[in-house]
Amino acid sequence: MSDKSTNVDQIRDLIFGDQMASYDENMAKMQSQIDDLRGEIKQFFSGIEKSLSALQEERSKALTALQEALKETENRFNDRLQSTESNLREMISDTQDASADRQGLADALIALGNSLKTPGQEST
Repeated sequence: MSDKSTNVDQIRDLIFGDQMASYDENMAKMQSQIDDLRGEIKQFFSGIEKSLSALQEERSKALTALQEALKETENRFNDRLQSTESNLREMISDTQDASADRQGLADALIALGNSLKTPGQEST
């Protein structure tokens, strides 16, 4: 039987030999092109990964800077709020002191008026 299969292989080579060689050559070219494309795709994705990594790092730094700026703004706001609160408390205290001084002055003037006024000396 091996004689018959060898004969069949030889006949096949005679009939389809040129075509098979052409197919093999075309397949080898296609495989080479596929390999080249795979390499290009790997390089492309590698470049994208590097770009994304750099972008992520840049965004992370920007976020950190923004957080620091926000914290600084919050601290300045709190300082100004405390300063304003302190000024308002001082102004309220001064107003209360001035009000008390006016009341004391009014009481003193009434007392002076009463002491100047003697019973029976009313002017009419």
